[in-house]
Amino acid sequence: MRLVYKFKITDNQEIRNLCRISKNLYNQALYIVKQHYKKSGNILWYTDLDKIMKKKVNLEGEINYRLLKAQVSQQILKLLDTNLRSFFPLSK
Repeated sequence: MRLVYKFKITDNQEIRNLCRISKNLYNQALYIVKQHYKKSGNILWYTDLDKIMKKKVNLEGEINYRLLKAQVSQQILKLLDTNLRSFFPLSK
């Protein structure tokens, strides 16, 4: 016998807001990495990026890193780091 769980997620504004903030954090960090790579030719990895993003203010005057829980923000930056570690060797 196979059990199936059915979840119905209604349109929740809080979930939508958290997804938007996480998208903004990822894109902001990616932009910083790209700008740093263009200027110096070096790649910002997770440890340096984590320190920068804790203080980086977005266009609305808020810090995207602080709008989410710390573990969530760290996982987003680790995901970006994994993606970059995959991208740069392939681009050479």
